[in-house]
Amino acid sequence: MNWINSKTYTAGDVVIHHSKLYQKLDDGDNSPPDDIAGGWVEIPPERNNLAEYTAIEASLGSYEERKAKHQADVRKKLAAAGLDPVEVLAVLEA
Repeated sequence: MNWINSKTYTAGDVVIHHSKLYQKLDDGDNSPPDDIAGGWVEIPPERNNLAEYTAIEASLGSYEERKAKHQADVRKKLAAAGLDPVEVLAVLEA
């Protein structure tokens, strides 16, 4: 997945940034992977297969597409259970 500046990343996340593969070492921020203090490590080319990773990502769709599909799936499951998504969200945020 390409790095997205509005997404918060956690340890273990892997992203593509400027045609390089990076893995997040710690939790909780959205610093760019090429920022030395950002808690990322570049996965060297000899230890990754960027072409294969990119092909897998393309088959999965973008982060926004996957997020929209997940949200739709959750709404369907809540509706099937007779729950109002707005009420559920209010309880979760309380």
